[in-house]
Amino acid sequence: MRKKQRTLLERIWQEVECPYLSDLRLHWYLGERIAQVVRQIPAGDFSADEWREAFCYLTGEQTDCRESQALRRKLLERMQEKILT
Repeated sequence: MRKKQRTLLERIWQEVECPYLSDLRLHWYLGERIAQVVRQIPAGDFSADEWREAFCYLTGEQTDCRESQALRRKLLERMQEKILT
């Protein structure tokens, strides 16, 4: 039986090393660590749907963007804004 692949959110959560998935969006100070992890993940490793889900969950915003690379870039921009505020 094949092992289930982690979702993008699960990968970010595990690599950020916080206790709960919900901590990723509840604690502003994790923005820098999330950005570091996302920079290490090639856009093509996950579908645009996975990137959109991660973007919406982590930012609380909706997006109609449909390209993995653009969604990854938008997520990094939002994490940078989170760090600066």
